[in-house]
Amino acid sequence: MTQKITAIMVKNLKPQAKKYEVMDADNPGFGVWVYPSGKKTYIYAYRLNGRKGRISLTATTLADARDEYREQRKLVRQGIEPQQQKAEARRQAEQDLTFGDLSDRYLKEYASHKRSGDQDSRLLKFDVLPRWKQIKAKDIKRRDVQEMLKAIVDRGASVTANRTLSVVRRLFTWGIEQDLVETSPCAGVKAPSKERARDRVLTNAEIKLFWNDFDLSPAIHCVLKLELLLAQRIGEILGMRWDELDLEEKIWTLTPDRTKNETVHLVPLPDKAVDLIEKMRVLSASSDYVFASTRAPRSGLDSSKEERKPIRIDSVGTALDRAIKKAGGGHFSSHDLRRTAATNISALGYTDDLIGRILNHKNRTVTARYNRHSYLPEKRTALEAWAVHLDNLTSLDMANLPSQSPDVAPLQVKAPALDVATTFPEAFS
Repeated sequence: MTQKITAIMVKNLKPQAKKYEVMDADNPGFGVWVYPSGKKTYIYAYRLNGRKGRISLTATTLADARDEYREQRKLVRQGIEPQQQKAEARRQAEQDLTFGDLSDRYLKEYASHKRSGDQDSRLLKFDVLPRWKQIKAKDIKRRDVQEMLKAIVDRGASVTANRTLSVVRRLFTWGIEQDLVETSPCAGVKAPSKERARDRVLTNAEIKLFWNDFDLSPAIHCVLKLELLLAQRIGEILGMRWDELDLEEKIWTLTPDRTKNETVHLVPLPDKAVDLIEKMRVLSASSDYVFASTRAPRSGLDSSKEERKPIRIDSVGTALDRAIKKAGGGHFSSHDLRRTAATNISALGYTDDLIGRILNHKNRTVTARYNRHSYLPEKRTALEAWAVHLDNLTSLDMANLPSQSPDVAPLQVKAPALDVATTFPEAFS
């Protein structure tokens, strides 16, 4: 298709089932590709030494694309192959690219769109960029990676070393895909330490202490209480938005972009959860987020809802560690609250399959591909039973705790408190 290309015409081009091109009637060889996804790319088609060639232009606006087209056309008239010139420019850019430049692009163009983006940024800024920021990316070798990991392990942070290796490996893999580097220094590097699955489950006494007496800010305490009550991921709770909630129907809807397994997830809300969320309305002010950070915007201007972001996950971890030390209890992480909830729901008599659906674990079985039932009523029954049990547990006089029994009636209003961490110690050995 050939016609006069204008900015309005390009804007109005609609995607089709297959990629197609529109060539400009006024500028020979200049055109635009339209992809099925809706993406549009300006191109230059040319002939040199009897051979046809075609390159995509880097410009994103029509005016800039025409300027780039004219530059490329001059090269062809001088007998210079644009593809070779483009490859040479890429090779030169690769030679000059520092790790700091590569890291900036990775975080901006890739990691910022992923759930792990904040963690990737923290790991890179803490251990990697101080070492490699000014070094050319192509000059970083396997030995450099191993030395960095050893330094992290030597300070007693073996799990952090594993996580750092993962993000550096991911960064270089992305760089190879983008033609920014040719090889990865992480090839052949193994994780420096083995990680054993955590099995920490809070006792009844610890649950009561955490719920009633921990010295935490109202917002962070609410986040952690919801993790224990709903058994959902801490990051998903921190990102909770008011428009995801139907508090009349008592449902929290997470869209695929908000969940780890990229599927819609419906979380029924017991009354106790609704009460906790309602208390956040004043604290969140005009923010779209239920758990909006109270930190002032970087600009120093008013904290409008566009600028207020959710509380950071590392802030929650730091606050929890501080509260545990002050309370004098045994250490646990926020994720241990989720495990504690799942374990107690199991002890109330609910199946592993239902608990997996509450946790939103991905079911990879063939049956799961056919079974599209949401299990919302079943999940609601289990979470409401756990809420009743938790309410009973947090109001108990621990000094007069009755003898513990595995016979816990899920919907019994005053069921005896079952301490799964001590009643079934073999399950956590």
